[in-house]
Amino acid sequence: MVLALLAGGVFGWAFYLNAELGAISRFPITHDGAEPSRVPGQAMNILLVGADDPDDNPAKGPNIRQELADGTWTPGAFRSDTTMVLHLDPDHHSGQLISIPRDSWVPIPGHGRSKLNAAFSWGGPSLLRSTVENLTGLYIDHVMVIDFSGFARLSEIVGGVDVYVPQTTVDTARDITWKKGMHHLEGENALFYVRQRYGLPNGDFDRIQRQQNFLRAMLDKIASKAVLTNPVRVTQLASRLSDTIAVDDQLTTGRLRSLVLSMVGFRPEDLRFLTAPTGGTGRIGSQDVVFLDKPKLHSLFDAVAHSDFEGWYAHHSIGLLPGGHDIN
Repeated sequence: MVLALLAGGVFGWAFYLNAELGAISRFPITHDGAEPSRVPGQAMNILLVGADDPDDNPAKGPNIRQELADGTWTPGAFRSDTTMVLHLDPDHHSGQLISIPRDSWVPIPGHGRSKLNAAFSWGGPSLLRSTVENLTGLYIDHVMVIDFSGFARLSEIVGGVDVYVPQTTVDTARDITWKKGMHHLEGENALFYVRQRYGLPNGDFDRIQRQQNFLRAMLDKIASKAVLTNPVRVTQLASRLSDTIAVDDQLTTGRLRSLVLSMVGFRPEDLRFLTAPTGGTGRIGSQDVVFLDKPKLHSLFDAVAHSDFEGWYAHHSIGLLPGGHDIN
């Protein structure tokens, strides 16, 4: 009798979890250009995209999840200010999170060369996916899109996180002063933290580190609160994600559930945070751009594709995300 009740409870939870994960918006995804070869194995590469509307105010624009779910794309309606590649090694217990600067000057299939964030603006997730694949040679299994208004809600899922600001800075775009010391990030102030670019010594490069620092703190909070080992908390997390993210339609409910459950016990130290190798900045016409170090970038992503980042890192110099007290 007890076993029957237990089995019924587990089945009921699994059914509810499936329903919550199934409520996440899906969008079709294609390859716009040559499709790279997929390295055999169970490793997974996920393209994470942070998007907003052209007026820098997500509340004023259309809902990007609805736009994606409709299966159409309005060129110029949205921008991608954040592009990250999440590689999960075959055991899904380790991996790398690699940010690619939005101003990277790259070839975009069918459009010549432009800034990386133009790919998403012009052709949505499919064109950005193909641009990143073409740039890195890495097969992208799935794409997740989060709008920045949803980012604020994401921070509320775990009750916010604490970060340290090492020196007082002023966000001149929003007239916000971040005083030196600890800050609790939840809701709107989390959004302001990860979006600041003006007033930081290294501009967008510092913003990239802030975004990674926030995600690292989120992962630590999730791990410390044992969210992924608690059925109730997992379900709550899934429920909040449905109005925060959209995923490609190949990431089915079953696959998404398996992905979440396979990462039980995943901690910040299991993930390497870094930025794609760059070779400096400059101007193309009237645009400020970032030049990528192509040989080093290709070498890095070839190692990532074969789940051998640590072997590559042992013989190459690249900056990893600093400790939390050393991020502007």
